[in-house]
Amino acid sequence: MMASVNTSEYFRLNNKPMSRKELTTLCRNKLTNELTEPWEQEIFAFILQFLSSRKTITVTTSGSTGPPKNIRIKKEHMIQSALMTGNYLNLQCRDTALLCLPVKYIAGKMMVVRALVLGLHLYYEKPAATPKIFRTYDFSAMTPMQAARVLQEKEGRERLSRIHKLLLGGTAISRLLEEQLASLSTDIRHTYGMTETISHIAMRQITGLERSAWFRPLPGITLRESRKKTLVIRAPRLTEKTCYTQDIVEFNDKEEFRIIGRSDHIINSGGIKIFPEEIESFLSGHISCPFFTESIPDDNLGEKVSLFLETENLTDAGLTSIRHSINTLPDKHMRPRIIFLLPQFSYTETGKVNRIKSRDLALKTGKRYSL
Repeated sequence: MMASVNTSEYFRLNNKPMSRKELTTLCRNKLTNELTEPWEQEIFAFILQFLSSRKTITVTTSGSTGPPKNIRIKKEHMIQSALMTGNYLNLQCRDTALLCLPVKYIAGKMMVVRALVLGLHLYYEKPAATPKIFRTYDFSAMTPMQAARVLQEKEGRERLSRIHKLLLGGTAISRLLEEQLASLSTDIRHTYGMTETISHIAMRQITGLERSAWFRPLPGITLRESRKKTLVIRAPRLTEKTCYTQDIVEFNDKEEFRIIGRSDHIINSGGIKIFPEEIESFLSGHISCPFFTESIPDDNLGEKVSLFLETENLTDAGLTSIRHSINTLPDKHMRPRIIFLLPQFSYTETGKVNRIKSRDLALKTGKRYSL
């Protein structure tokens, strides 16, 4: 056992106190039990990996901006990340935490690490689009899609309010969802980060008096712009490497930032460079179903801005409303020229829309409306 991995004596798993030896035995028994489901096996296998004498863990990137890849990160950096989050959110030992994310990816892994290091009482549920929230929890993390699905359920607002502190990350939050969440009593933060930085390195408040559109870096994180206006991250407690992102950013005078778009998402339509994220931000208060903007090939423009909706049908009134919203976009070049309907988008395991797969599927099978 490496000395740096000091798990807290207060840690509990589904309300069962156990020593490190008992936890190790439990994990091994679960992994050899044929009744243990695959998602549970991921949890117990990861705990054993984290408690082993190895200094590194292999993690898989989400695959939302390219093919998933495996990278190795140091356990000591995972511990530092857990301590940073615990201090920033004032998490206390014996606080209860809900794990409802897949442990295959960094966000789920870090929920386990935070519980082990900070002495949280960890409860786990099967990762699902609509997480089960059976009791009150002090802390949890979800994707925006999971939070949206909970709100759609009967008594969903009450269920989400059972979580006192909630992190939402992995992708952008629509204006509509943010407005729905704003009135909840839960302390909800939108996080920014990536696998290489071992989860989040910045947060912004989306409920309460300190609600903000700007991400604030955690203590010890240094940020700057590259010559291409993309975000550059220096996080010495989390990684020895400087992280160069594809996210184009804007800073304010408080050294906070917001994301304008991704340099690898830019649509070049007739020589005009367009950020899909800007269009989506503008339309997010007007479209109730999941959607995204992407380009399709065009003989004249090269790339044509198109709008993709996750729905089977669109009423005449709905189409008229969307057309009106599109026509109010301040720059006519940003206005989508065609709408595609798809009953179900393609999603990554972390809840992000796979834009390219969804677009290609819509081009083959989706309904379309010219604008």
